[in-house]
Amino acid sequence: MADFNNPVPVSPLAGAPQPEGGITLTEVPFVGKVNLRGDINDPAFADAAKKVIGVALPADANTTASGSGNTVYWLGPNEWLIHTPRDGEQAMVDGLRSALSGVHAAVTDVSDYYVVFDIGGPRARESLMRGCPLDVHESKFKAGQCAQTVFVKASILLHCTSDAPSYRVQVRWTYAQYLWNYFETTARQWAA
Repeated sequence: MADFNNPVPVSPLAGAPQPEGGITLTEVPFVGKVNLRGDINDPAFADAAKKVIGVALPADANTTASGSGNTVYWLGPNEWLIHTPRDGEQAMVDGLRSALSGVHAAVTDVSDYYVVFDIGGPRARESLMRGCPLDVHESKFKAGQCAQTVFVKASILLHCTSDAPSYRVQVRWTYAQYLWNYFETTARQWAA
């Protein structure tokens, strides 16, 4: 019988098959995700956010910043997405709301909205190029950069995590299995 007082989180990628050729997929389960909006040119906002997050908000378009176990993604001139360690989202929300009290800002927990996974391997870039209009060539999309884009029919946040290359993909829960299956099916052509 289900215990509704103590629900156990289950990822939509639970039991998903691993690709057999050229790429690897690794889910990063239950990452805390917090959306932050505000004016980075307001020192009260920028300083309070840095104090809580542990790293300065990235000010340059399509860049990331990491520190204190958190990663911050630039989404727009006044919007960032913060990834926290598992179950760290509530502390982040509470900390930001407290520190930004009286400052024009918005803090929203979006953890249940997205699934995160990593894609790597010798065919990772090629796999992404097949379904994404973003130029992910190493001369254009380098480690530390991120971009909101589409992949086939899904809206994603793509982050180049290293020049190896490897990437972190964030997608809505409802599209997670679709995207995983796409990569898994595509990789079959490179299987030995």
